[in-house]
Amino acid sequence: MSKNRGSALLKNLANGLLKRSAIPVTRNLAITYRHGENKHLVNGDCIKLSPYQNQEVIVDSYVVLIDDSLDLIVLQSKSAEFCDRDLIFEAAEPSRGMPYILMGFSVVHGRTSHISFSAGMISSDITSRLRFLGSSGAFKGDSGGSCWSDDGRLIGMQVRPGSDGRCEIIPITKIHAVILKFLPPEEDVEWNE
Repeated sequence: MSKNRGSALLKNLANGLLKRSAIPVTRNLAITYRHGENKHLVNGDCIKLSPYQNQEVIVDSYVVLIDDSLDLIVLQSKSAEFCDRDLIFEAAEPSRGMPYILMGFSVVHGRTSHISFSAGMISSDITSRLRFLGSSGAFKGDSGGSCWSDDGRLIGMQVRPGSDGRCEIIPITKIHAVILKFLPPEEDVEWNE
């Protein structure tokens, strides 16, 4: 699908005008949020994704995992690669004071949403719900947006805003543990003791 590192994917909704984020984490896995219009999705549902740079390309992906506690849906492509590398293995571990760039689709003009960028800093330690708070505001349409470190590594996914309006970010390192069974197998290494 997209060979561009850091490209966000769009999920085309039924009306085709509003776009929502999904994040490629491996060559054939992407993640998005569970709340709102995604609450009705169940395992096996098909979601059509397109790269932001080329919306003519459409990839069928299927819901393979739902985790309500993380506000997470994992999607798997059966036909094409989402990206040319496994971004989850290069992820940055967030920490208080770390700067980030957030991509989402909160800019709405007329009845169409457009890509948005915001910058901020991780402003908390990890919460009991396995989230960090970010200093940038959170707006409708940013859920599922990718959060990137200064050096271009994936930090995590934005989910619904916190009670004070700041964004909540689920670290990709916590998502990694949940999706282990969908990751490609590691190469066998000969081991002698």
